[in-house]
Amino acid sequence: MGSRVLLALLVSAAACGGDDDGGEGGGGDGGSADSDGGGGPDCTRPDRPAAIVYLNRDGATFTRGPESSVDNTTLVVEEEEFVFEPHPFGETNWTSLVGCFRAGLSGFHIDVVEEDPGAVDHTEIVFSTTWLDTAIASISAFSCASFPRGTAFLFSDNFAESDWQNECDLALQQWGVVAGGLDHSFECRDYMSYLESGCDSKEWVDEPLPCGELEERDCMCDRASQNSYQILLDIYGPACVD
Repeated sequence: MGSRVLLALLVSAAACGGDDDGGEGGGGDGGSADSDGGGGPDCTRPDRPAAIVYLNRDGATFTRGPESSVDNTTLVVEEEEFVFEPHPFGETNWTSLVGCFRAGLSGFHIDVVEEDPGAVDHTEIVFSTTWLDTAIASISAFSCASFPRGTAFLFSDNFAESDWQNECDLALQQWGVVAGGLDHSFECRDYMSYLESGCDSKEWVDEPLPCGELEERDCMCDRASQNSYQILLDIYGPACVD
């Protein structure tokens, strides 16, 4: 839990309010859907290609600059460049991790891919090994809106190879930070929460929730509360069932 608290402090201290890469998000034309995101009778698919999330297990070199998964630049890197090593675990861990991550975003108009999509807008999760501070399990830049080309970094050495579920939950949380401009919620059921006690699993909760890490606090970005599901639905739209 200590590593996640450190992450919360780092994210809260990051720049809030967009950057040169245009962090204003993907728009609010998501249409309507049932609260489970499963595409009920009133579901309207967005009239645009699905957004792309790239799960990177190969490692990469990133330089300091505006958030751009295409150009491999990020606000997280403080030096001229930083080499992120490949994901350290085997196929069983990776297959479980990818399946879990896809399931977590299955309610939205999003494609999760394992190959670099190249010079098209996409968010990215780099699964690597330990960061400069070994107590930190993941890190990303934060904006009160989304980064259309944002990247989050998850350091798998903080997990046992068999613990793909917690690895996945944290990856989804960090994706929510960069792709949705989401704060941390003070409700263990939500992916954006650090709390675990009393909850068997996490989801994007379709309710207004208080914000906080280990105790409740005011939400950032002028929000009285946070509904992670509705914010993501407004940005990406629903995954309608044909």
